[in-house]
Amino acid sequence: MRPIRNILRSDLFHNAARLLSANVVAQIVGLLIYPILTRMFAPEDFGIANLFLSIASIVALFTTAEYQYAVMLPRSDQQAAFCLHGGIFITIIVCLTCCGICFFAQPIENLFQAPSLASYLWMMPIYVFLIAIGNLLNFWLMRHKRFDCVSQLQISQNLINAGGKTACGAAHIGGGLIVSPVVSMAIAVGIALWRMPQKLWKNLTVLSPRGTLAAMSRYQNFPRFSLPKSLVDNLASNMPTLLLAPAFGSTTIGFLGMALTLTFTPIRIICSSVNRVFFQHNAQMVQQKQPLRPFVGRTITTIAAIIVPIAILLYLLSPSICRWLLGDNWQTCGIYIRMMIPYLSLAAISLTLNYIPDLLGRQRGLLIFAAIRLALQVSGLVVGILLGSVSYAIILCYNACAILYIIQIAWFYRIS
Repeated sequence: MRPIRNILRSDLFHNAARLLSANVVAQIVGLLIYPILTRMFAPEDFGIANLFLSIASIVALFTTAEYQYAVMLPRSDQQAAFCLHGGIFITIIVCLTCCGICFFAQPIENLFQAPSLASYLWMMPIYVFLIAIGNLLNFWLMRHKRFDCVSQLQISQNLINAGGKTACGAAHIGGGLIVSPVVSMAIAVGIALWRMPQKLWKNLTVLSPRGTLAAMSRYQNFPRFSLPKSLVDNLASNMPTLLLAPAFGSTTIGFLGMALTLTFTPIRIICSSVNRVFFQHNAQMVQQKQPLRPFVGRTITTIAAIIVPIAILLYLLSPSICRWLLGDNWQTCGIYIRMMIPYLSLAAISLTLNYIPDLLGRQRGLLIFAAIRLALQVSGLVVGILLGSVSYAIILCYNACAILYIIQIAWFYRIS
């Protein structure tokens, strides 16, 4: 009991609990409104929204060039602020370039067989800019252990997003699943900037082009290795949507997107919250030259003990849960979830620990794993498309990645 009491009293536990509680609230709100949304919007509407968000997430990767992670590393707050300024500078360039997507709106809509998608692509640069500012702001607040502000940002964004989608559905506004995320992100970022403590603005207002360029040069491994890795990783995550939409239509993407929303999205959000707290904690351990391996080993065994019974229940009950929760037309969503359970279980461990290569300067290895994952996913999807089977495509795509995650987790433990 003594080690347990020590953990419960530690700052690490309290910081993780703050972010986790915010994400739990957000996920509960999201789950509560989906039975309403699935009765207001058709699977095709969800498919078009998934396409918009998938394209936006890929473009958003180029905005900060991954310099948000560098904000955590310098000893000096001013150097950290220069890293943040570098991220903002790159974001402005990318967003101005992204405005050109409006000229190709109709060809993009035709490519993905997504009716009315072109009507909303003008919002893409705005949404991408807001994502970038939100990411930079999150890491700046976490550097100063203001996890309460990070939690407020996450909760406000999800609550406004949920309310906006529901209101649009009630008003029969077809694009509500796209408009609401953009508006909610804008409001949440505005609230976070307004509520940020005055002392945290001090270093941010000191502008130095020379200092910014020096900080960007010092942490150039992030755009050199972490950015390509994140790009490949994001492409792998969105490749099912991008490849299956032209082959099987937006309705299939609606079912698959809902399956990932109900399973992978909570895993990703919760694990990223723990990941960020662990990143800040382990960065201090590295600075003090303390060993990481015992911490990493305990993390792996703890997550495995939690996820295995959940995975078994999910396999047994997912089709029934989806039919009860979302409606009779959504049982296919539960079947897709059942096919992805090995992938989802191992992703929970990997996503929690994928900050370790950044801490130890081993971004090149993580980039190699991401490239292999992308190749495996594309191969599985292509085989499924050639066979004319969505089920084969999903099974081959996600379970090949599950095997790769086992090797990657073992590598995290070894290098730690």
